[in-house]
Amino acid sequence: MPTLVRLRPPAHRSNFLAWLALAHRRWRSRAALARLEPDLLADIGISRAEARVEARRPFWR
Repeated sequence: MPTLVRLRPPAHRSNFLAWLALAHRRWRSRAALARLEPDLLADIGISRAEARVEARRPFWR
C-alpha cells in the first residue's frame, strides 16, 4: 500500500501562519508610521493625531 505524502500543511496551521504574517506587517507598518516626521505625514495627507491613533491600534485589528 502506498504511503500518503502531505503536500500542504493542515488548513488551520496555514491560516494561523497567514494571520501571524498579517499581524506582523500591521505592527511594523504602524511602528513606522509612528516614527514619521510631520512633513512626511503631511505628504501622505494625515495629521500627527491621525497617525498616533493608527499607531496605537492593536495589531490584531
